[in-house]
Amino acid sequence: MRDRSLASSPPRWAANLAMGLGFLLLVGWAQSGLQAHTYLRLKGQTQPVWFICDGLQTPWVVAVGRPNAAGQVSVIRFSKTNPKQLGRQVYGLGQPDPGAGQIYYSLSQGGKAVGFVHAVNPGMLEHPELAFTPPILSLKLPSGEVSCRWALGTRFWGFSSRRSVLITQDSSGQLTYQSFNFLGASPSPGPSLEIRGGKATPGGFTFTHRGYTYSLHTSPDQPRLTVQKAGRLLLSETFIGFTRVEPR
Repeated sequence: MRDRSLASSPPRWAANLAMGLGFLLLVGWAQSGLQAHTYLRLKGQTQPVWFICDGLQTPWVVAVGRPNAAGQVSVIRFSKTNPKQLGRQVYGLGQPDPGAGQIYYSLSQGGKAVGFVHAVNPGMLEHPELAFTPPILSLKLPSGEVSCRWALGTRFWGFSSRRSVLITQDSSGQLTYQSFNFLGASPSPGPSLEIRGGKATPGGFTFTHRGYTYSLHTSPDQPRLTVQKAGRLLLSETFIGFTRVEPR
Protein backbone atom coordinates (compact mmCIF):
# COMPACT_ATOMS: atom_id res chain seq x y z
CA MET A 1 0.00 0.00 0.00
CA ARG A 2 1.40 3.35 -1.00
CA ASP A 3 1.07 6.18 1.51
CA ARG A 4 -0.07 8.99 -0.73
CA SER A 5 -0.39 11.33 2.22
CA LEU A 6 3.41 11.45 2.37
CA ALA A 7 3.98 11.87 -1.34
CA SER A 8 4.87 15.19 -2.95
CA SER A 9 1.98 17.59 -2.42
CA PRO A 10 -0.35 18.18 -5.41
CA PRO A 11 -2.18 21.48 -5.80
CA ARG A 12 -4.69 21.96 -2.98
CA TRP A 13 -7.67 21.92 -5.34
CA ALA A 14 -6.49 18.59 -6.82
CA ALA A 15 -5.92 17.05 -3.42
CA ASN A 16 -9.35 18.18 -2.23
CA LEU A 17 -10.97 16.83 -5.40
CA ALA A 18 -9.24 13.46 -5.02
CA MET A 19 -10.23 13.27 -1.37
CA GLY A 20 -13.80 14.15 -2.19
CA LEU A 21 -14.05 11.59 -4.99
CA GLY A 22 -12.50 8.94 -2.77
CA PHE A 23 -14.87 9.72 0.05
CA LEU A 24 -17.77 9.38 -2.39
CA LEU A 25 -16.54 5.86 -3.18
CA LEU A 26 -17.54 4.92 0.35
CA VAL A 27 -20.48 7.25 0.96
CA GLY A 28 -22.19 8.18 -2.28
CA TRP A 29 -22.16 4.85 -4.10
CA ALA A 30 -25.13 3.37 -2.15
CA GLN A 31 -27.96 1.54 -3.89
CA SER A 32 -30.16 3.78 -6.03
CA GLY A 33 -33.16 3.30 -3.77
CA LEU A 34 -31.37 3.31 -0.40
CA GLN A 35 -28.82 5.48 1.37
CA ALA A 36 -26.89 4.96 4.60
CA HIS A 37 -26.44 7.64 7.25
CA THR A 38 -24.21 7.18 10.30
CA TYR A 39 -24.50 9.22 13.49
CA LEU A 40 -22.81 9.50 16.87
CA ARG A 41 -24.43 10.93 20.01
CA LEU A 42 -22.07 12.63 22.47
CA LYS A 43 -23.15 14.82 25.40
CA GLY A 44 -26.70 14.85 24.10
CA GLN A 45 -25.71 16.08 20.63
CA THR A 46 -26.13 14.04 17.45
CA GLN A 47 -23.54 14.47 14.71
CA PRO A 48 -22.91 12.68 11.40
CA VAL A 49 -19.72 10.60 11.21
CA TRP A 50 -17.96 8.66 8.48
CA PHE A 51 -18.38 5.15 9.92
CA ILE A 52 -18.49 3.14 13.16
CA CYS A 53 -16.59 -0.13 13.57
CA ASP A 54 -17.75 -2.76 16.08
CA GLY A 55 -14.46 -4.55 16.72
CA LEU A 56 -14.78 -8.32 16.37
CA GLN A 57 -11.62 -9.32 18.22
CA THR A 58 -11.15 -6.27 20.43
CA PRO A 59 -13.24 -4.87 23.31
CA TRP A 60 -13.77 -1.56 21.51
CA VAL A 61 -16.23 0.19 19.26
CA VAL A 62 -14.44 2.76 17.11
CA ALA A 63 -16.14 5.80 15.56
CA VAL A 64 -14.37 7.70 12.77
CA GLY A 65 -15.54 11.23 12.00
CA ARG A 66 -15.90 12.78 8.59
CA PRO A 67 -12.77 14.45 7.16
CA ASN A 68 -12.52 18.18 7.91
CA ALA A 69 -11.20 20.85 5.56
CA ALA A 70 -7.64 20.06 6.64
CA GLY A 71 -8.03 16.38 5.76
CA GLN A 72 -8.11 15.23 9.38
CA VAL A 73 -10.43 12.74 11.06
CA SER A 74 -11.25 12.24 14.73
CA VAL A 75 -11.17 8.64 15.97
CA ILE A 76 -13.03 7.85 19.20
CA ARG A 77 -12.75 4.48 20.94
CA PHE A 78 -15.54 3.27 23.25
CA SER A 79 -14.83 0.45 25.69
CA LYS A 80 -17.28 -2.46 25.64
CA THR A 81 -16.45 -3.39 29.24
CA ASN A 82 -16.44 0.12 30.71
CA PRO A 83 -18.91 2.41 28.92
CA LYS A 84 -17.43 5.53 30.54
CA GLN A 85 -13.96 4.81 29.18
CA LEU A 86 -13.21 6.36 25.82
CA GLY A 87 -10.21 7.76 24.00
CA ARG A 88 -9.92 10.27 21.18
CA GLN A 89 -7.14 10.82 18.64
CA VAL A 90 -6.87 12.97 15.50
CA TYR A 91 -5.23 11.61 12.35
CA GLY A 92 -4.44 12.92 8.91
CA LEU A 93 -6.41 11.02 6.28
CA GLY A 94 -4.55 10.15 3.09
CA GLN A 95 -6.05 10.04 -0.38
CA PRO A 96 -7.69 6.73 -1.35
CA ASP A 97 -5.29 4.12 -2.69
CA PRO A 98 -7.40 1.62 -4.64
CA GLY A 99 -6.15 -1.58 -6.19
CA ALA A 100 -7.55 -5.03 -7.06
CA GLY A 101 -10.89 -4.13 -5.55
CA GLN A 102 -9.35 -2.99 -2.25
CA ILE A 103 -9.36 0.63 -1.05
CA TYR A 104 -6.92 1.94 1.58
CA TYR A 105 -6.84 5.34 3.27
CA SER A 106 -3.69 6.00 5.25
CA LEU A 107 -3.86 7.48 8.76
CA SER A 108 -0.94 9.65 9.83
CA GLN A 109 0.28 11.70 12.77
CA GLY A 110 3.11 14.19 12.62
CA GLY A 111 3.68 13.40 8.95
CA LYS A 112 4.23 9.69 9.67
CA ALA A 113 1.90 6.90 8.56
CA VAL A 114 0.60 5.07 11.64
CA GLY A 115 -2.36 3.12 10.26
CA PHE A 116 -5.07 2.88 7.63
CA VAL A 117 -8.75 2.38 6.88
CA HIS A 118 -9.46 -0.66 4.69
CA ALA A 119 -12.55 -0.99 2.50
CA VAL A 120 -13.51 -2.97 -0.59
CA ASN A 121 -15.21 -2.01 -3.82
CA PRO A 122 -18.85 -3.20 -3.54
CA GLY A 123 -18.55 -4.75 -6.99
CA MET A 124 -16.11 -7.31 -5.56
CA LEU A 125 -18.75 -8.73 -3.21
CA GLU A 126 -20.78 -11.86 -3.99
CA HIS A 127 -24.04 -9.89 -3.79
CA PRO A 128 -23.18 -6.23 -4.42
CA GLU A 129 -26.87 -5.38 -4.66
CA LEU A 130 -27.11 -6.05 -0.90
CA ALA A 131 -24.24 -3.73 0.02
CA PHE A 132 -26.51 -1.13 1.61
CA THR A 133 -23.71 0.33 3.79
CA PRO A 134 -20.11 1.23 2.86
CA PRO A 135 -18.06 -2.00 3.05
CA ILE A 136 -15.38 -0.83 5.47
CA LEU A 137 -13.84 -4.01 6.82
CA SER A 138 -11.06 -2.94 9.17
CA LEU A 139 -8.81 -0.16 10.36
CA LYS A 140 -5.31 -0.19 11.75
CA LEU A 141 -4.44 2.12 14.63
CA PRO A 142 -1.18 2.43 16.57
CA SER A 143 -2.75 0.14 19.19
CA GLY A 144 -3.45 -2.59 16.63
CA GLU A 145 -5.74 -3.65 13.80
CA VAL A 146 -9.50 -3.84 14.32
CA SER A 147 -11.74 -6.06 12.19
CA CYS A 148 -15.20 -4.53 11.83
CA ARG A 149 -18.57 -6.25 12.10
CA TRP A 150 -19.99 -5.68 8.62
CA ALA A 151 -22.85 -7.51 6.90
CA LEU A 152 -24.61 -7.57 3.56
CA GLY A 153 -28.14 -6.24 3.65
CA THR A 154 -27.63 -4.06 6.73
CA ARG A 155 -30.71 -1.92 7.33
CA PHE A 156 -29.69 -0.76 10.81
CA TRP A 157 -26.71 -1.13 13.11
CA GLY A 158 -26.26 0.58 16.47
CA PHE A 159 -24.54 0.23 19.81
CA SER A 160 -25.55 1.15 23.33
CA SER A 161 -23.50 0.88 26.51
CA ARG A 162 -24.45 -2.81 26.78
CA ARG A 163 -24.72 -4.29 23.29
CA SER A 164 -24.69 -3.78 19.55
CA VAL A 165 -27.76 -4.53 17.44
CA LEU A 166 -27.78 -5.47 13.76
CA ILE A 167 -30.78 -5.69 11.46
CA THR A 168 -30.25 -7.20 8.02
CA GLN A 169 -32.46 -7.81 5.00
CA ASP A 170 -31.92 -10.70 2.59
CA SER A 171 -32.67 -10.81 -1.14
CA SER A 172 -36.26 -11.91 -0.46
CA GLY A 173 -36.84 -8.94 1.86
CA GLN A 174 -36.88 -10.94 5.11
CA LEU A 175 -35.56 -9.00 8.10
CA THR A 176 -33.34 -10.52 10.82
CA TYR A 177 -32.54 -9.07 14.25
CA GLN A 178 -29.23 -9.91 15.96
CA SER A 179 -27.84 -8.56 19.22
CA PHE A 180 -24.27 -8.92 20.51
CA ASN A 181 -23.81 -8.39 24.23
CA PHE A 182 -20.68 -6.58 25.42
CA LEU A 183 -20.13 -7.48 29.06
CA GLY A 184 -18.50 -10.85 29.56
CA ALA A 185 -18.38 -11.56 25.83
CA SER A 186 -15.55 -13.59 24.39
CA PRO A 187 -13.70 -12.36 21.28
CA SER A 188 -15.71 -12.58 18.06
CA PRO A 189 -18.87 -13.89 19.78
CA GLY A 190 -21.92 -14.98 17.87
CA PRO A 191 -25.22 -13.21 18.46
CA SER A 192 -26.74 -13.54 21.93
CA LEU A 193 -30.17 -13.34 20.29
CA GLU A 194 -31.39 -13.81 16.72
CA ILE A 195 -34.97 -13.25 15.51
CA ARG A 196 -36.12 -13.71 11.93
CA GLY A 197 -39.18 -12.27 10.25
CA GLY A 198 -39.56 -8.77 11.64
CA LYS A 199 -41.27 -5.88 9.94
CA ALA A 200 -40.34 -2.33 9.06
CA THR A 201 -42.44 0.42 10.68
CA PRO A 202 -42.63 4.19 10.01
CA GLY A 203 -40.27 4.76 12.95
CA GLY A 204 -37.98 1.75 12.65
CA PHE A 205 -38.42 -2.01 13.03
CA THR A 206 -40.39 -4.46 15.20
CA PHE A 207 -39.68 -8.13 16.00
CA THR A 208 -41.59 -10.57 18.20
CA HIS A 209 -40.11 -13.58 20.01
CA ARG A 210 -41.69 -15.80 22.67
CA GLY A 211 -44.14 -13.14 23.74
CA TYR A 212 -41.56 -10.33 23.75
CA THR A 213 -41.68 -7.37 21.37
CA TYR A 214 -38.37 -5.83 20.33
CA SER A 215 -38.74 -2.36 18.80
CA LEU A 216 -35.99 -0.35 17.13
CA HIS A 217 -36.66 3.40 17.01
CA THR A 218 -34.26 4.83 14.45
CA SER A 219 -34.91 8.57 14.66
CA PRO A 220 -31.57 10.44 14.81
CA ASP A 221 -32.83 12.44 17.79
CA GLN A 222 -34.01 9.48 19.87
CA PRO A 223 -32.50 6.19 18.60
CA ARG A 224 -33.30 3.40 21.03
CA LEU A 225 -34.14 -0.24 21.60
CA THR A 226 -37.19 -1.12 23.69
CA VAL A 227 -38.39 -4.55 24.83
CA GLN A 228 -41.96 -5.13 26.01
CA LYS A 229 -44.02 -8.11 27.15
CA ALA A 230 -47.80 -8.00 27.59
CA GLY A 231 -47.65 -4.22 27.24
CA ARG A 232 -45.08 -3.83 30.03
CA LEU A 233 -41.82 -2.02 29.26
CA LEU A 234 -38.91 -4.22 30.33
CA LEU A 235 -35.95 -2.47 28.70
CA SER A 236 -35.13 0.83 27.02
CA GLU A 237 -31.60 1.56 25.78
CA THR A 238 -30.44 4.59 23.82
CA PHE A 239 -27.96 4.03 21.01
CA ILE A 240 -24.68 5.94 21.28
CA GLY A 241 -23.85 5.47 17.61
CA PHE A 242 -25.77 3.96 14.73
CA THR A 243 -26.15 3.57 10.97
CA ARG A 244 -29.62 3.70 9.42
CA VAL A 245 -30.42 2.84 5.84
CA GLU A 246 -33.45 4.52 4.33
CA PRO A 247 -34.99 5.41 0.95
CA ARG A 248 -33.34 8.31 -0.80
